[in-house]
Amino acid sequence: MKSFISKYWNHAYRLLLLSLIVLYPNLVSDGHSWKFISKYQIDLPMQYLIHGFDISRHNGDVDWGKINSKREDETRLRFVVIKATEGAEMVDVNFKTNWENARKHGFVRGAYHYFVPGVDARLQALNYILNVKHQKGDIYPVLDFEKNANGSHAKKQLASGLKTWLDIVEKHLGVKPIIYTNTPVYKEYIKSELAEYPLWVSDYVSKDIGFVDSPNLILWQHSETGRLPGINENVDFNVFLGTPHKFEKYRINI
Repeated sequence: MKSFISKYWNHAYRLLLLSLIVLYPNLVSDGHSWKFISKYQIDLPMQYLIHGFDISRHNGDVDWGKINSKREDETRLRFVVIKATEGAEMVDVNFKTNWENARKHGFVRGAYHYFVPGVDARLQALNYILNVKHQKGDIYPVLDFEKNANGSHAKKQLASGLKTWLDIVEKHLGVKPIIYTNTPVYKEYIKSELAEYPLWVSDYVSKDIGFVDSPNLILWQHSETGRLPGINENVDFNVFLGTPHKFEKYRINI
């Protein structure tokens, strides 16, 4: 009897596993399932379900209707993060148009501020707040920070400025902003000073997420050479490192 039960459960387990592979291949991925997508001219990490891109004025004008067209498969792009502001005064010249069109064409949208060291962080936060009008469903605000500082005093000042921006924007929107950075800057500043914030890191070499040892890593910019219908320049491609349910947790609810 024991042998029969053991064989029965082994058979049932195999059937269940086979069903999962057929119905939900991403759930049983080996963690390294990259696939070349000819439309984008890059490999995508297909073990993850939610793909997106980010843009700024450097990408030029965008023909939003061409990006996804009628594509409804697993390679469809779900979100876009758009450059909004930089420093204390600059607003991306394409931000307003991109911001409105992203929502109009069904993308989950987010906005980022490019942080400039040496410029009053309070004014930088105000620049973002005055120019980005978030709505329900938008991705949490993003602080783009990519530059190092020389000397211990300068580093402390820079870390303090970053925290000031993050605190002001968090108080305004009631959510903890996401930090975008690269691996060296993460190790220099974020890991020790700002580890509690959701993290978005660029890494174009690695094939898995072992390049950052943070439990708060949620977004990975894995390519800067993607191509999109409707955009003439190369495009940064990103992937959300979690389930659709987890993705909802990083959307504003106001």
